[in-house]
Amino acid sequence: MRFRPEQIATPALLRVKRYHRNKLEGEVAQILLFLLDNRGGILEESFCISDVQDWLVKKGWRGQDSAAIRRLLQDTWKLQPSPNSNAYLQYRIGWTE
Repeated sequence: MRFRPEQIATPALLRVKRYHRNKLEGEVAQILLFLLDNRGGILEESFCISDVQDWLVKKGWRGQDSAAIRRLLQDTWKLQPSPNSNAYLQYRIGWTE
């Protein structure tokens, strides 16, 4: 028998799929959720690959190359680069200013 994905999708299956991510994806998602939660009411967040690398280094992750982060953001999460990224509010983890 063959089933389409929407035929076998259950809340339990979706929960398993959501928690069965690679470690990089889980860590980046946790960082972004932290930033969004601390800035209540925000609907949009801007960042670049080097920002994500800095956040991961601050959290103790080593050796995550920009290609892996780019694949995660563009291929897995389907995020598209901004046509103009000259100015945005940059967040640094562990810095107080």
